Formats: sequence, C-alpha cells, structure tokens
Amino acid sequence: MVLLAEAAVGLGGMSVNKYRTKADRARTKSLLHGAIEQLPVGADVLRARLRTRLTAEEAFENATLDGMLEALDDARRTGDQLALAEALSLTHHAMFSPQYGEQRLAVAEELIVVAAAAGLDTLTLVGICRRTIDLFHLGDPRAERSLTELGRRASALESRSVLYIHSAMEVMLLVRAGRLDEAADQAAVCYQRGAELGDADALAYYHAQLFSIRWLQGRGSELADLAEQMANSPTMPDLNFTFNATSALLAAEAGAHDRARSALQRITSIGLENIPYISTWLAFMFAVVHAAALLQEETVARQAYDLLLPYAHLPMVPSVGVTCLGSTELPLGMAALTFGDMDTAIDHLTRAVTANVRLGHRPLTAYARADLAEALLRRNNHGDRPRANELLDSAIAEANAMGMTNRMGRCLKPQTISLGHRDNHWVVGYGDRETTVDDLVGVRYLARLVANPGTEISALDLVSGGPDSANQPLIDDTARAAYTARAHVLVAEITEARDNADHARVARLEVELDALTAEIERSTGRAGRSRAFTGSAERARIAVRKAITRAIDAVEAREPAAAMALRSTVTTGYQCSYRPTATPV
Repeated sequence: MVLLAEAAVGLGGMSVNKYRTKADRARTKSLLHGAIEQLPVGADVLRARLRTRLTAEEAFENATLDGMLEALDDARRTGDQLALAEALSLTHHAMFSPQYGEQRLAVAEELIVVAAAAGLDTLTLVGICRRTIDLFHLGDPRAERSLTELGRRASALESRSVLYIHSAMEVMLLVRAGRLDEAADQAAVCYQRGAELGDADALAYYHAQLFSIRWLQGRGSELADLAEQMANSPTMPDLNFTFNATSALLAAEAGAHDRARSALQRITSIGLENIPYISTWLAFMFAVVHAAALLQEETVARQAYDLLLPYAHLPMVPSVGVTCLGSTELPLGMAALTFGDMDTAIDHLTRAVTANVRLGHRPLTAYARADLAEALLRRNNHGDRPRANELLDSAIAEANAMGMTNRMGRCLKPQTISLGHRDNHWVVGYGDRETTVDDLVGVRYLARLVANPGTEISALDLVSGGPDSANQPLIDDTARAAYTARAHVLVAEITEARDNADHARVARLEVELDALTAEIERSTGRAGRSRAFTGSAERARIAVRKAITRAIDAVEAREPAAAMALRSTVTTGYQCSYRPTATPV
C-alpha cells in the first residue's frame, strides 16, 4: 500500500493540472483518495504529501486556494523537508494568478531555501524557475538575472523540462526586444522541445506566443480560425477563456464583426467578474479590451476597466512567462478611450509608454505611443496636436524598424468620412463609428464635399446647390420673394433668441441667415434684377466658412474624432474641398 501511495504522490510531477480531460482528472483524484484511505497508521508524512497533492489539484481546478494553505501548514508540521518542499511547490502553482504575485514570490523564495538546505537539487531548481516566473510577472528588474541563473543550473542538472520553460521565457524576451521574426522561429523550436517532453501545455504556449507575435506584426487576423479552434479544444482547462477572447479580437481585426461579437458575448454572458483569476487572466483581459474597442462595446470596456484597475502596476505576462503584452496601463487606457473618457485614457496611456520603456518592450512602447497620440488628437486641447504628432512620428519610426508596418498601418489606416441623410438628420460615419447631427446648412455643404473627395467646389456652387454656369440667372422672382420672406422671419427669430439669451439658437439662425442673404445678394443686381454667378463670391466664401464651422462644431459635440478628421481634411475659401488623409484610429 505504501508503494501505491508513493506512486500516487508522483502523479503530475512537480506541477498540477497535468491531466486535462474530465475523465483523466477524475481518475487522478480517485487514485489519490484511494491511496490516502489505504495508508497504514503511522504513515503521516506520506499522508500529508498525498493530501497536499489532492488539495492542489482541486484548488487549481476550481481556481481557489480553499484548503491549500492548511495543507501547507500540515506539511510543515511533519518536520519532513521533502514534504514541505513539495507542498511549497504545489502551493505556488495553486496561487498562479495576478492577485497573489508578491505572496507567490515569497513561497518560491522559501522553496529555494528549504530544498537547498535538504539537498533536493531538482526542487531547488523548480524553486528558481518559479521565482524567475514571478519576477517577470511582477515586472521586477531582477528577472533576467534570475533567468540566467536558471539556465545555468538547468543545464548543469540536464533538466530538459526546466530548459524548455527557460527557452519559452527567452522567446518572450525576443518579443520585448522587437525581434519578432526571430521570436516566431524560436517559438517553433521551443514547441518541438515541449512536444518531445509530452508537456500538456506545449501547444497552448506556442499558440500564445504565435498569436502575440503575429498580432504585433498586424497579422493576427490570419490566425482567427486557429484561435477559435484553440478556444474549443478539449485540452484547454475548463476555466481558461483566454483563447475565447483572443478569438473575438482576431475575428474583429479580420472584419468579421458578427463572429467577433458572438465570441465576446459568449464570454460576457458569464460575466467578466466571474471569469477566474488564473495565470492568463491579464492576457485574457488584454484581448477583451481590444475586441471591445474594435466592436465599440462601451459597457464591456467599462467593466473591464474596473476589473483591471487594481493591477495597473503589473505587466501582462501570461502563464510561465511565454510572452509579454506590456503594461496593464495600456488596456486601461484603451478601455477609457472606448467609453470616451479622454483625460483618463491619456493618463493611463502616458503611464503605459513609461512602463513599457522600463520593461524594455519596444513593440508595445511604439503601440502605446500611437494610442496616446490618438487620445490626444481626440481630446484636442491646446498643445495636444503637436505632442500627438511627435508621438506618432516616433511610433511609426520604431514600428517600421521592428517589422510592425502592418500593425502601425492599422493604427494609421486612411479614415474617410461618410454623410447620409436619414429621418431629418444626417448620419456622420467615421471609420467604425457613427453619430447623428441636425439638418444644418453647413452639414449639407459638407455632404457635397465628402461625396466628391479631392474635388474643388466653389463656395458659390455650394451656396447655389448646383454647378457654376456663367451669366445664368440663379433664381426666379417667386423663389427670390420666398427667400426674402424667410430672411425677415429669421431676423425676427434671432431677435427673440437674443432676448432669451439662447446663444446656441442665435448661432444656428445666423448661419442660415448668412447663407440665405448670400444667395439673395448673389442672385440680385442693384436694380433688383436677377443677376449671374459673377457677383458676391466673397459673401459666399464667408457664409460657407461659417456654416461649415458650425456644422463641424455640431459633429464634435457627438463624435470628437470625426470632427477632428473633418477639420484636418476640409478646406474652405473661394474653392472648397475634402481630402481624406491617414489619421490615427
């Protein structure tokens, strides 16, 4: 019976959750229960080791520490160093989530001390491995030094399993350095090592690396189908939804918004607050926030923001350090950008740039700078535009140097404005965004310019609503009389609005009066006769400029990014035009 118990305690090796299907997990726990029940009286140490193993499996499976710390205390009381070292290792694995970072590091440090004192070389190496992972999870500057020590000790002990984890973390450092093609090649080599060892996580680690690399290169949409396959794989732990969120993000980037929205809703139907805090939780939230941004899911973005905020100080390093998604400040900024709080977004994104520089994460430093530039341009306070342009220049130069041209291309893709009339309002479209504005004179002018990108249209032509035609009468006597009557009404309404201190109404009415007056004067000679296009060009220029300015102000109240784009792409004067350019999205 003791031999059976010793065999059972070795199930899963140095970690937990090795057996992934429900049947395998049930069989493993049954063996552990059976071994405990059959132990003879006096086998207290072996009983403690078995109970620790069983508790760790259940704790990891249920994403809870219930019973784990008590099992660790039981192992301490045995006075057996092997039992304690094993319990420390298993407790560490059960605590693999962002809220236990500092506590987990203390467990790893104790494991090293206990195992080294007892001459347990393998468990000492496991402790160093766990400490290294923790240091990366915490963004501690000692992490790379610890990784070097880990590599040397693992080589000396010829520990292939630890060398495999070491190589996975080296891929992560290549990603941080911006050596993305090299990182992809080394990720494939790393996967082969893991597959040869029979590591249950080898494929998941490889795909996590590949998804992050291709996403940074702007090629993530190529892997949308693969992400969906991984999300539905029976080898994935029941409580791990990271690939589900990745599937939503990559589908959204591929333009499959219905598919992406469906994937995201399958997650949010559970409730973001109910998703377990496991070792990949921060990476999961990174994907959720970016998917929500692409799909304009403001409610999801706000929920994600609230959940992420306590972890703003941490880098997003999933699992055993297989990749790095930069500072958590970045998705916090993206979330705020999505629900429209520009000041909060700018604060987080500014810190994201600083944190990513400190991490040495070149790709996400460039990406954070581009996002910060977008937030500044959307806020458009005094001094924001020059700062944004400087950030954008830096981001583009860095991104191009790292082969991130496609990713930056997504951040700088040409954004065009669309204007369509619907139910007495105008629908303004900008990229994936839409808003409505009132049927203002200036919006009609904008609609005509937007419908003819790159084409110059005279202010006279905009006011008349038709093409220039030299010396052709513009309106007949009936129309001129109607215009004059409307002008008198507008003057009365403006007076009333001023008396009521309704400044917004005054502004709107004055725009219409200016345009109407320009039309009447342009079409009427000094003797009251109809006259041709050759007169009042200056009056038309002023009226069009005022009308378009008021229209863009109205757009800005609903969608600042669209207004910013209009201001940078629409020119007014005697000749007016709309010329779309590349702007951050």
